[in-house]
Amino acid sequence: MSKAFLIIGHGSRATEARQIFEQVVQFVRESVTDVLVEGAHMELCNPSIPEVVDILAKKDVKEITLIPYFLYKGIHLQEDIPQIVHELSDKYSSIQFKMAEPIGAEPILAKILLNRADNATVLKNIS
Repeated sequence: MSKAFLIIGHGSRATEARQIFEQVVQFVRESVTDVLVEGAHMELCNPSIPEVVDILAKKDVKEITLIPYFLYKGIHLQEDIPQIVHELSDKYSSIQFKMAEPIGAEPILAKILLNRADNATVLKNIS
């Protein structure tokens, strides 16, 4: 395979957060047949974007589409990831990097939020 999707999450020290991210990556992996799918984190845990790109380069991937698992274009998407990709482009000149848009405002998100509201649990008072 010469193409890959690299899903980028923020990263977390929380085990459950990392597990959920890996589950999302696996959902995407199961949805495609002709593209390698990997996940990377911006901070707080591994693997990092450069670590995963190194692995993909060794698999002779020629095109990597970075897919941010972010709701909007914050500093990571405006500055940090472009800087990382600039450095990686110098190192891996044979790889074409593409950047997908973040999740953004999508009607399906309202349905998800309303579903979560329907299934909300009562919080106990903390004193």
